[in-house]
Amino acid sequence: MRPLPILFISTLVVFSSLAADDSDSYLNYLSSGINHSVSDRTNQIILGSAIVGGLLLRGQDVPLRDSIQPDGFMSKQLSHGLDLYGNGWAYGTAIIGVGVLSYREGGKSQMTRDLKYLTTSLGTTAALTYLLKWTVGRKRPNGNDRRSFPSGHTSASFALAASMDRLYGHRIGLPAYLIATAVAAQRIHDNKHWLTDVITGAALGTVIGRGYGNIHEEERTADNLNMTTSLGQQGLQFAIVIPLRMEY
Repeated sequence: MRPLPILFISTLVVFSSLAADDSDSYLNYLSSGINHSVSDRTNQIILGSAIVGGLLLRGQDVPLRDSIQPDGFMSKQLSHGLDLYGNGWAYGTAIIGVGVLSYREGGKSQMTRDLKYLTTSLGTTAALTYLLKWTVGRKRPNGNDRRSFPSGHTSASFALAASMDRLYGHRIGLPAYLIATAVAAQRIHDNKHWLTDVITGAALGTVIGRGYGNIHEEERTADNLNMTTSLGQQGLQFAIVIPLRMEY
């Protein structure tokens, strides 16, 4: 997984503006999202399944690679497109799109809330992915380097899918998950990752996206409640004007 300039720059801009307002609050947001990522029941099932599946399928990494290479199973054009998607342009596009849609729908407050969720989900996934890469040091199937585990393209694509699913529902989330799955397959096709690399990447991105999604839902509910309370306190005033015509 190479650096993602659009994602990192966009994330840095949003993070900086948030930190300038309330750095302590944002640090609590970061830690709460991680806590939700590992404490959520569904996420625990996802992580547990990935661990068990990885252990069971580790012995199939080399046989699967050997059966696929050198021809692969998708066209060069499709492989190139999925590589570009997983390597950066999808995330910058999503950040810009979410920012515009959220601002039009709910103004600056909703835009800030939605972008904080999306960029934190993507940024945290990228940070944990790189930490694991440097810690584990697994050699890629093509032998280029020792940053194979887990797949960064896959983890980021699934984090994006999980985030879009929480923001816009299955109508957007399901296609995003399908594309993320295709990205994972492309990494195996391109001989850049082992099967267990993409399984771990998919689980990592999904649980991070869903974990911060829980925090996002809590914030959205709180904002709606505050708005309702504010309107109730202000009350509504009506003025009825009855025109009178005097005839002499």
